[in-house]
Amino acid sequence: MPAQKNAGVVKKSGAVPGARPWNGDSLEKLFSSKESVVLDRARLDMLEKEYAALGELAAAGREYTENLRRETVKMMLLAQPELDPDVTAHVAAGMDTAQLKEFARAFGKLAAK
Repeated sequence: MPAQKNAGVVKKSGAVPGARPWNGDSLEKLFSSKESVVLDRARLDMLEKEYAALGELAAAGREYTENLRRETVKMMLLAQPELDPDVTAHVAAGMDTAQLKEFARAFGKLAAK
């Protein structure tokens, strides 16, 4: 019986038609598999650890990006004091990390003059 309709997750243990034991070693390989798979407890534990580690990395990345966003806004306002702080923050909110780095670098140079 599916745990969620059409999710492919089965509550009941036992054989799953068409499933094969999965011998991969990463979430990436699991997600790229196009077949139904069966995970043993050891592999599931390994994947849970990898998932938790990825969650920690994602949180660190979000924190880094937010700090970079604040620094970029600060550099923009120091270089161009006539800019509206709310508008500047809104513009920075739409930037990705590479864009934020470039704007912080460029406006940092201008602010230093």
